[in-house]
Amino acid sequence: MNVSGVNSTTSTQKGKKIGTVAGFGVGGAYVAKNGKDIFQSGINALKSADSVSVKKAKVIALGVCTAVVGGLALVGRITGGLIGKAIDKKKEKQLEAKNILADAIQEVINKGDVRTFSLEEFEKLVEESK
Repeated sequence: MNVSGVNSTTSTQKGKKIGTVAGFGVGGAYVAKNGKDIFQSGINALKSADSVSVKKAKVIALGVCTAVVGGLALVGRITGGLIGKAIDKKKEKQLEAKNILADAIQEVINKGDVRTFSLEEFEKLVEESK
């Protein structure tokens, strides 16, 4: 299996990075705002089960808060990657169109179908075409 390096300058890679950071930010803000409620309700629910100690309940509730942040970061990464991929495809099509045009111009030049005119010759041709 061949493994190639990842080009970190593509919009897809940039989108993934930006999306991940944004997801962590949104997840962190959500947990900061609602974390106490999530944490406390998780502890209360787990404490009601007789087999779970308060210490374990706190660890599990903390894990739930971490999972929320991680999940939102993953969603942000996927969304950013998809947006970046769409941008990369658009850029690729634009580049392809430019390359086709450049190849066509070069082909005409190579065939010798291009003729240069002096300004006087060009003006004479314009007058004759009227």
